[in-house]
Amino acid sequence: MPTVFITGANRGIGLEFAKIYAENNWKVIACCRAPLEATDLSQLASKFDKKIIIFKMDICEQADINKFCDEYQNETIDLLINNAGAQFENYGSAAYENMGEDPNPANYDYDMWAETMNVNLFAPTKLTGHLVPMLQRSKNAKVVMMSSGIASLGNTWQAGRYAYKTSKAALNMSVRCVGEWLQAQNISIFAVSPGWTRTDMGGPNAPHDSRTATEGLYRVISKAEFKDTGSFYNFDGAKIPW
Repeated sequence: MPTVFITGANRGIGLEFAKIYAENNWKVIACCRAPLEATDLSQLASKFDKKIIIFKMDICEQADINKFCDEYQNETIDLLINNAGAQFENYGSAAYENMGEDPNPANYDYDMWAETMNVNLFAPTKLTGHLVPMLQRSKNAKVVMMSSGIASLGNTWQAGRYAYKTSKAALNMSVRCVGEWLQAQNISIFAVSPGWTRTDMGGPNAPHDSRTATEGLYRVISKAEFKDTGSFYNFDGAKIPW
């Protein structure tokens, strides 16, 4: 039975990832910051008996990463899905949606920007490095970074939401840079986008739900091959320009 490690597995796309991989007979290590509050994840784990292991992990806390690595040092991880992320800004931009965000960077919240980079870039990149010994035991190890279509430089010409967009664009660069090193370890890495999805982060007006996005991403991840490492995919399988 292959093993998938999922961060941010308590809700939205992360929860759907846990469900779809358990349905397809994977062992799921489902990580979240507050397992006692993760009611939906706990119910899912009960449904699938011992297929889903819930582990307390704040990806920004080194102590949580160390605890996992100590307790599961002999584990084999076949797939790492770095799903956990954050968006602290207003969802819209004053430049095109009139939602009250000031697009002038002189007035931006740079502490929030730094925190966004910490959650969306530094933490998943660091976690990946710590899990490499477990990934190396797999014959077909894959790392997936949850990016966004608006991380694409070619797709974006919008003021506002600087923290989220630059953090995801930087995560894409991490895929390209770390990817070369991982390739030498026989580990492939991909950036993926779920598209605009109805989640707590995506809001109620998105065109599709988290199950639709996750089913698409499941197919994309399953089909991705080692020769494609370093690629950026949309949930429908299309490659996204960097």
